Order: sequence, then structure tokens, then C-alpha cells
Amino acid sequence: MTVVIRMKSLVDRFILPVDDLPEGIFMLTLTGSENLPLSERLFYIQDNEELKLNLETNKTEYDQRDSVSVKISIKNKSGYPEEAFLSLSAAENNSLKTYSQFPSTISSWFLLESDVKGAVEEPSYYFDPSNPDRLRDLDILLLTQGWRDFEWKYKDMNYPPETGFTISGRLKKLLADVPLKNAKVNIGVFSNGIPLISIVPADTSGRFYLHTADITGSANLVVSAINEKEHLQGRIFLDSILYSPAKVQDNISNIMLLMSDNQLIKDNTISLIRDAELKNTIRKKYKLSDTINLGEVKIIAERHEDSQSYFEKNRPVLYGKPDRELIITSKLLKYTDITYLIEGELPATRLMNPIILLDGIEVGFDGISLFPISWIERIDVYRRPIASSINPGAKDGIISIVTRTDDNLIPESPVYHSANIKFSGYSEPRIFYSPKHSSALEYDYNPDLRTTLFWEPNIKVDNGKDFFLNYFNSDNSAIIKIIVEGMTESGIPITGMAEYQVK
Repeated sequence: MTVVIRMKSLVDRFILPVDDLPEGIFMLTLTGSENLPLSERLFYIQDNEELKLNLETNKTEYDQRDSVSVKISIKNKSGYPEEAFLSLSAAENNSLKTYSQFPSTISSWFLLESDVKGAVEEPSYYFDPSNPDRLRDLDILLLTQGWRDFEWKYKDMNYPPETGFTISGRLKKLLADVPLKNAKVNIGVFSNGIPLISIVPADTSGRFYLHTADITGSANLVVSAINEKEHLQGRIFLDSILYSPAKVQDNISNIMLLMSDNQLIKDNTISLIRDAELKNTIRKKYKLSDTINLGEVKIIAERHEDSQSYFEKNRPVLYGKPDRELIITSKLLKYTDITYLIEGELPATRLMNPIILLDGIEVGFDGISLFPISWIERIDVYRRPIASSINPGAKDGIISIVTRTDDNLIPESPVYHSANIKFSGYSEPRIFYSPKHSSALEYDYNPDLRTTLFWEPNIKVDNGKDFFLNYFNSDNSAIIKIIVEGMTESGIPITGMAEYQVK
């Protein structure tokens, strides 16, 4: 928003309406007639309809292994409910040592820390409703630490949001570093869900891109280069889409002891190490203690199975024995397309409208057209109807294509025009393990020494409805802290906390 004013003296006043602006940092820049910044001031806009996240447990004190019920509700000052998406964690307070009375939260990060240069000490102090001076102290913070650089220096920079994986690479002729003319690239991503199959053009330099590929879990990426005559040709080079997360050091507690000059941090770290050693000692009592562990074992030979027994052992058992099986050998590499292979080698089992499976995943004919023949181990044909999610009209049986493993490739058939890569997409959601203690388990003497009792990352609070969840305490006597953080449907970050004691 830009407002033009004419200043007639060194002291001038004007009123800037902020009622329609969202809560958070507001930057006010005063510029001259040439749009060069003269001075700048950061303000914090307080939302009058402040939201409150309420956390309630059915008791304030519990016994070990008791069931805990948590109630979550969100309302504003007017009492109207608000829809939100939250995550909850319940853990022992000793294991949540942050060495700060007011640690960083989702509210302090989104509304303050991300917009202020440098570190903010005790950031959630400015968002504590019980602190009557928080807004005054926040304004002092912005006066002293609210310096900002000016956007006009970098106005040509543009960072589009990332919406998924980008699959890219380059095509060229097989024996020359020259781009293929009028080339296209078939791209297939096969995972547990519906496969992603797309055809993208290559530009004059041979580069190709497929943006916004949303992939979850492990997947196979198959890319094939096609010339203007729709034949597989050329050489393909893929840009890397592999990602290796940073490794977490297993001796991080010892590193903290050596590097920290804060005696409080050292004392708390030593306390956590001793507590972990004690719990490991207790767990060992419930394991076999007279087991003799073998030393190093070296395998000097490997049993080789004949090809037929290998196929039988690895055959998908979902549909039983196929009516016809075609094992791919080097003699069948004369075919340039898998559809021609099926028509030429399996004419007696030709199906009018079959279901196409690639390693058990339904893909359709577009998906199998990507694969070079040398990558296929066998083709199974089942002449029996089955329901299909991709092709509802399919009723004439199944064609199941099984690809080769890395140790079972045909050595004399190098493929340059295609690539087959296994990679990991976004992490698949997993369920946090939380045991259910009940009277039926009274004779189960295995100790429950968990310090994190419960975690639920996907909570949706609907308008006008309270959200309830339950979990069980462990065998530890401790103070349990429940932390809930998330976003409302309108994009406002909210945080809530509660505590109870386990005797």
C-alpha cells in the first residue's frame, strides 16, 4: 500500500488506517520524491479479535499408566468458534528443556522472529496474554532491533514458491553432442498411488522440465526420449532429484557438554544422560542376558537358483498362477515397443480391454510404453475379470509386467534413450506408537519408560466443535507438558499449553 502526502514542516501528523491489515509486523517506509527510502519504522499490529486456544485434561493428577483425555477448543474474544489445523505433543517436562522461560513458538516465529533481523530473546514473552506489558515491550524491541534493508535494491529478484519435485534433464543424439530435433520426453512416476504419466517437449538446446510433481514415499521414475517419428532414440541425461538428509550425530549430548559454557546446560545434559542410562539398565532386565552373540560372519558363497525357480518364487501371488507367461530373453530385444512384443509373442492371449499392471501397480497402456524391452523380466497374462480403479471399463483380464532387478539385467543390452531411477519423495505419514494400557494387561511386566507419551500431527478443529483425544501415561512419575500449535483456516498461528502430574 502506498500513500502520497505533502509535508509542509518538519513536524507533521497523519492517520493511517490499519483495521483491514492482518496481525503481525507492519513496515512503514518514508521515501522521497525519487522513491529513495529516507527512514523506516516497524510496528506490530494487534488483532482485536484475539484467538484463544483452550487445552483441558479431565484431571490434574494421574497415576502411572492412567488414561488421559484432552479437550481442545478455539474461540475468539467474541466467543465465536474458529476452524484450525493443529499438532499436539505430550512429553515429560524434563525432556523438553529449552533453557528458556519463553521459548520460540509458531506464533512468535511467524508474527515476529521471521521479520526481525537477528535473534529475539524470549520470543514468546511478547505473546503471553498474562503479560500486560507485552505490547509496550514489543514496540521497544522494534525500535531498537527493527532495522530493515530496502527492497528497491533487490526488486528484480523473484523466488517462486516450490510446489513439488521438478524433473529435468537434457537430450542429445547418441553419438554427437547435438540436441534431438522436435524431440519429446515420456515421463512416468510410479508409486503406491495413481501413476503420474506426462509427455513434455524438449527445447532447442535439448532441455526438458516437468514441474509440480507431488510425490510421496518411494517411487520409480522412468524417462524415455522420443524423436519426431515417435521412436525411442538418442541419449538422455537426468538432473539429480536425489536428496540425502543431514545425518544426526548419535553423540550429540557429549558434544553439548564439551562445547557449552553454560553451567545450567551442562547440568541438565548430565541429568538427561544419567536418566537414559538408568532406563537402559531397567530394559536390559527384561531381555535375555545369557545369549551368546556371534562374532563376525563372512559369507564366502552364494546359492544360485535356476531361472524358473527364481520366477516362481518371485511371482505375485495376488492373482495366482497366470494363464500364460512370457520370459524376456535377449532374443526378444528385436522388438522396439512392448505393445508389439505382446501382439507378436502372445497372439493367442490377446485381450480386448485388459488391466495393465507394472510391478503390481495399475498404469494403463501409456505407462508401459515408456519401458525398454530389456528392462522387463517377464509378462504374465491372466484371463479373468477384476475391478479396476483407473480403467472402470476393463473386464477382459490382466496383463502383469514384472521389471528386472539390478542384479538380473541383460548385460548385452545397454539403454541410452531411457532411464529408470528409484528415489524417495515426501515422507509418508506414520502413526506414532502409543500403547494402550488396560486391566487386561496387568500381567504384562515390560516397563513403559517413554518420555514422549503422545504425538498427533494432524488435528482438525471444526467450527463450533470441541476436539477430544486419549492416550496412556507411562511408568514414570513426572510433570507432563502438552503443547499444541497450528494455523487457523484464515492463516493465523496459534499456540496453547497445559500441564499435569503423574504420581
